[in-house]
Amino acid sequence: ERKMAKKKQNKNSSKMPAQNPGQVESTGKWLSLIIFGAALLLVFYPPYIQGLFFDRNMFPYHIFTAIVFMLLWVDKIRRKDYTFLHTPLDWAVLAYAGAYLLSLIGAVHPGDAFYGFLRILNYFVIFWIISQVLKKIERTEALLQIILTSGVGVAGAGILAALGYAQIPGAFDGRAIYSTLQYPNTLAAYLAVTVIIGVTLWTRERRPSLQFIYLLAGAVMSLVVLASMSKGAWLIYGLAALLLVAGMPGISRLKALYGLAFSFIGGLASYIKFYPAMIAEQDGAAVYLLLALLTAVFALALWRGFVYLHHIRGTGVTAVAAVAASLLALIPLWILGRKSLGEQNLIQELSGLLDLQSESFVSRLDFNRWGWEMVKDNPVNGTGAGGWNALYHQYQDYLTWTTEAHNHFLQVWIESGTVGFLAFLAVLGIGGYCLYQIRQRMNKEDWIPAWGVTTAAMGLLAHSIFDFDMSFGAMAVLLWSLLAVINALYYHYRDSKKTEPIGVNKYGSISLAIIIALTLGITGSSFCSAHNYAQKGTALLVQSTKTDDGSQKVQMLNEARSCFNKATARDSFNGEYLAEAAYLDAVLYHSLDREQRQAAGALFQKAQNEIKTADRLKPNNLQLRQRLLESAALLGDADLTISVLSGTITANPNNIAAYVVLANFLDDRMRSAADNEDKSKAEDYARQLSDLNRRLQQQQERIRPDRPWAGSPLVWPPELEEKMKSAGIFTETDE
Repeated sequence: ERKMAKKKQNKNSSKMPAQNPGQVESTGKWLSLIIFGAALLLVFYPPYIQGLFFDRNMFPYHIFTAIVFMLLWVDKIRRKDYTFLHTPLDWAVLAYAGAYLLSLIGAVHPGDAFYGFLRILNYFVIFWIISQVLKKIERTEALLQIILTSGVGVAGAGILAALGYAQIPGAFDGRAIYSTLQYPNTLAAYLAVTVIIGVTLWTRERRPSLQFIYLLAGAVMSLVVLASMSKGAWLIYGLAALLLVAGMPGISRLKALYGLAFSFIGGLASYIKFYPAMIAEQDGAAVYLLLALLTAVFALALWRGFVYLHHIRGTGVTAVAAVAASLLALIPLWILGRKSLGEQNLIQELSGLLDLQSESFVSRLDFNRWGWEMVKDNPVNGTGAGGWNALYHQYQDYLTWTTEAHNHFLQVWIESGTVGFLAFLAVLGIGGYCLYQIRQRMNKEDWIPAWGVTTAAMGLLAHSIFDFDMSFGAMAVLLWSLLAVINALYYHYRDSKKTEPIGVNKYGSISLAIIIALTLGITGSSFCSAHNYAQKGTALLVQSTKTDDGSQKVQMLNEARSCFNKATARDSFNGEYLAEAAYLDAVLYHSLDREQRQAAGALFQKAQNEIKTADRLKPNNLQLRQRLLESAALLGDADLTISVLSGTITANPNNIAAYVVLANFLDDRMRSAADNEDKSKAEDYARQLSDLNRRLQQQQERIRPDRPWAGSPLVWPPELEEKMKSAGIFTETDE
């Protein structure tokens, strides 16, 4: 009996850990929910941080993405799931990121190219995270709701800024709403896409409370789309709406059409009265927002009536009634708003929608022409990210300013070469293939969100053909999140008997995941720290200009110099940090007495090396070159000054100011050498001056006189014409 009791006790004790799986399961459930919430947050907040347009805003995002990525892998390893790349689309998106890594070879601006690669790598990780967390198919609706909520928040922020209730820099310019994205075309495209998402949710929803919310959200966002004054986004809005309706299954097509119609009607009803009151800064302009609310209430009540009619009379009668009601609802708006709309910018903007001779349309054709020349000069692996902004002045035949190519497909080709362009097309092609493969296996209810995200993605891509939406991190995150929905649906609905997952082994998956996580996390942290030091250094430099205390000024300059040295150590790719460090070294060197300068050779040499390195990192950045010019002048290094000025002309050969500065400098040096009877030096400067004159004449021959010129004409001022003649006489005498 004692043996039996002991045996039973041992048996029970061996079973005690069996309670732990429940605890482990509970912990795993909470971890899964935390990861899902963090993934949604990664999609939600980017539009509010200037759309993640600037690199400084992307650095914290890299850190956050890396943390979520690592948490997800902890959860996967806990579940003994080691799959990483297991669909064709996973591989295609990674190949696209790989193309940007390849573009670092020979990149025009190495720092910009590396930042660009990190962006694309981050988008891959976002795509993969969303694909993973959406393996539970019911979570797709939650993701779409988060996208819609983010869009409504952005629209609301723009409205509050326009009404003066919120102080958001750059959110309203007195005529159009820019909101947190601070660029009207991108704002309108973003909200147009989120309206499509909202209508998708409306089409699938049966609960009246949520139907009302979706209709109201669509009306508010449509109002801001109209108030952004973006013709291209209006066009995409209309085309995406037609595409959405065309692809919906059965009776859902009617419901989608109805949702789109009343989202637009609600926005237009408010716009008619709200917009003129807004730009006139009238008190009580916010009251007109109630028109959107009332329209949503009316639309929902009417729809409930149609649902009842459908049960009684069938689909045909209901469809006719719903379409007729939507059209009839526009009649009072037209009557009430005809006079008001005629006096507003909306009509003027609409009249120029298809004007192929407009400055906007023609200039974009020119951008494409210059971009194609860049592609031909850098066909394989491209220029690296930032290549357009670095090079476009050198391909211009008239002077204009634009930091972006205004064509995402072309910009991808410029930056990542034919390798990257084909990889990007492969992503889109494989995405379409995945959608085609799962279409026959999906029920109608699941096809509604699948087609909704497809339409939204196509709308984003269509608008990016003639604007730079995808240069905003927020827009890119949205696009890759939508593609991730398709990827998750493919994995869920694929024919597992015919289509096996395409993966790598356990150790390969974990190793690759660690490399990606460390790349994003470490670089994001390092670059964040560098930016903070640079901000502190800039503040100290500004403060130093406001004090008359010499010792205090020197102390501030030394502290600022230390900050920029630390920034450069943490981000050695950043030419701007290095240029500021060089400037501070040059200022401190120049502040020394003449006798002290001779003993400060190390400081001189350091500044000189920093100038040359910064020039190599960003040879075509005009603002950086201005800083380098100031530094070279403080050092008193004539040859370095000439080199920097010559590089400035190379960077923008249509800017007469750079020619003038270099010509005056060469002329001064030539006359000084002649006065000192240094004939060899004088002749050298005279030859350089004559070469500069020929350089200007060659550039003048490239100019197109039929295009508008955004700056001073490319001709010598009268006083420099005389100096050119002097240089010519000097060289002729020498000959």
